Amino acid sequence: MSHDTLTANNYLTKFAHLIRLFLDSSRSRFIALGEEVRLLTLYIELEKLRFDDKFEFEIVLDANVSKYFEMPTMILQPFIENAINHGLRYKKRERIIKYKILYRSRTIICKIEDNGVGRRNVAQIQSKSRKGCNRKA
Repeated sequence: MSHDTLTANNYLTKFAHLIRLFLDSSRSRFIALGEEVRLLTLYIELEKLRFDDKFEFEIVLDANVSKYFEMPTMILQPFIENAINHGLRYKKRERIIKYKILYRSRTIICKIEDNGVGRRNVAQIQSKSRKGCNRKA
């Protein structure tokens, strides 16, 4: 939309790669953790482009977690998407999302943290914008 060919090309290349990864992962019920991290990293990089690099992200993988550990396919991406589109979207400065994969007591824990505005604030913001849309001119 801004006639930035280089950025558009970069976005389309990453998007095409992400779609291929999604299609490949959708063929089975489980995905290796290393592939899930790769898929989530690419997804977050695309969202960063969409949001003009206005947030930072960090993926922390505990050294004790095998990248070959299998987990259900597409279980984490919706949570990341929600954190970005709802939590970080309305934040003015210093937007950060962290995705941590930890190993504790023979259990793998996937933890998503963001410093967004919070669910209550998002509900209020969305409620106000809906009320503004319902007004007649």
